[in-house]
Amino acid sequence: MDTGVEDVSKFIIGDKTYQKLYGNERIVTSINSSNTNARVLIRQHTVPLRISLYYPNWIIEKLEKYDPRFGVYDVNIDEVAVFVEELDHLLLIAQNYKHGKPFSLLGLELHANITKYLMLSYFIANQMTLPRLNSAFRDLLKRHLFEENQYVSQSPQEIQRYSEANRLAWKYVNFLEDLDKETYIQEIRKFNKLMSTEMVSYIEKVA
Repeated sequence: MDTGVEDVSKFIIGDKTYQKLYGNERIVTSINSSNTNARVLIRQHTVPLRISLYYPNWIIEKLEKYDPRFGVYDVNIDEVAVFVEELDHLLLIAQNYKHGKPFSLLGLELHANITKYLMLSYFIANQMTLPRLNSAFRDLLKRHLFEENQYVSQSPQEIQRYSEANRLAWKYVNFLEDLDKETYIQEIRKFNKLMSTEMVSYIEKVA
């Protein structure tokens, strides 16, 4: 991804800074679909773009205790997914902002769903010393990432957006799994160059 972000840690805030900067402000749109309260926050109508990535302290503490580099299990898989999802939101927004392109909320959710699958696939395949995930592990990820969602929003429009993002993401990762290793890598690089608004039509076309 061509984001222009050299050090993502500069954008990350925890509980104390979140309360200081945003505690008394009204949230207009929340870019988060989980029930963890992790979220990307954007200041409206500011140049340059002002953005923060909030992770509640407990998520970081849990990932430090159950480090995914040493194993992804039921105890940490959901927190890893949330961590990757919100980071992916920030990077995709940064990429679109750098290139002066608009982004859509559907595009953000879709891209993050695909990234979560790819990252967790990588961790689990390494953990199990597998070159690629077998059907059992793919079904495990499908359940955790695309079927057991507990959406924060009660808005029918937002729930529909999350559901559509899940459908498209699962369609695309199934398409990826049928590719050989070299084509697989090339395809992911190609997809990551797409702007947020281009992703839906691309997936419907190729997958």
